Amino acid sequence: MNHNSKLLFHIAYYMNPTKRVDNKHGMNKASNEFTEHVLHGVKRFLNEINQYEGFSQIDVILDVNVENTDVSEIQPQDYENINLKVECHNFEKEHPFRLTTKHRLSIKKNFDDYDWFGYSEDDTLIFADSVKYLVENSDKLYETERKVYSIPRLVYDVNNNYFFSDIREPSDIISSVNGKCVVPNNRFGACWLYPKSVMNDWVTQPSFLNFNHPNKDGGIRVKMGIGRLDLKPIVPINDKNEPCIKCVHLGYCGKYYFPHPYKFHTLPLDKICK
Repeated sequence: MNHNSKLLFHIAYYMNPTKRVDNKHGMNKASNEFTEHVLHGVKRFLNEINQYEGFSQIDVILDVNVENTDVSEIQPQDYENINLKVECHNFEKEHPFRLTTKHRLSIKKNFDDYDWFGYSEDDTLIFADSVKYLVENSDKLYETERKVYSIPRLVYDVNNNYFFSDIREPSDIISSVNGKCVVPNNRFGACWLYPKSVMNDWVTQPSFLNFNHPNKDGGIRVKMGIGRLDLKPIVPINDKNEPCIKCVHLGYCGKYYFPHPYKFHTLPLDKICK
């Protein structure tokens, strides 16, 4: 582990107190209750990032829309291990889902200054122990097998029972250079974290800045949250047949948890393997 590594991490944080284009599942995402829920989640995520190990510098950029007044409640001095910056974007001439593209432009511009790069949506939290695993193993996996780690999202109910948010079916266990793993049947996790070895040729590919995707669910937002699509993704598995790396989809946790009619949010944490 190189403790001199510098991390650039972007979080797309959208809030609009009057209008949302992504209301679904009976939720009013412009309500005070839900915006407070998301704000609390962003603060939790920043607290978690503040505990990340293996980096000499952690720069976090919150990409927000100009209507986002909640971001003023986030105080950079509360996170002593993070250099926190807010970048505001106007969407009068763009669809709000285009907020999810802004990290790509920043990474491209500042690529030479960092060793690790990450992106996440605002209602996600990547655990510190997962980042530690990624820092220790990602380079070896890529250099040996030309694969990347996919970070599966979880949700939990009011009783703290954990389920996969996006993975609906178990997969066969296979072997990798770092131990047993699975190829997930859904690689979307609304976040990704890669070392420079993975990023080097990706930032030069047309796909990195390809924003030619529709403004709808399954479109631009999902494409930006998947990561590098030209490489096979794997999820490392521990002795309990649970993922060694994981994140939480906070937006649908606790009182906001529900079992999706298409089987999302229903596969238990220890059932990812066949």
